Amino acid sequence: MNLSQPTTYRTYLWAILLIAAFAVAIWAIWMRPLTGLDASAALYSQAQAMLDEDWAERPGSEHNPRIITALAAVVGKQNPLSQADETAWCAAALAHAMRASQLRPKRSLRARDYLNWGREVSLDEVVPGDIVIFWRVSPESWQ
Repeated sequence: MNLSQPTTYRTYLWAILLIAAFAVAIWAIWMRPLTGLDASAALYSQAQAMLDEDWAERPGSEHNPRIITALAAVVGKQNPLSQADETAWCAAALAHAMRASQLRPKRSLRARDYLNWGREVSLDEVVPGDIVIFWRVSPESWQ
């Protein structure tokens, strides 16, 4: 009985698995989104940069192309909601900042859809770049 052949195959299999695990680990480190305080810092930095950009709504039929682009990135260019800067665009601006910070935003124009993004923190734990969502009607309302 020749036992060297199964050992050879077993050795190759372990080598392939080790190389595959190493490749997956490198890919995961390179491709993973930012998390925790790194994410807050990146998002804060992007939001600060956006303050220097023109995000003002324009009256009448002239629309701010920056807002239109942010809306279209969330709902698509063909969606009527992405055609005018009068559409509530706060969630679209947040999505824009998140994409620029290598974070994965929601595909929604409702700011309240971010209530379950990340984790809830106490007021003592808040850091610049954390996402804060206010309710308008009541905490149970969609607004």
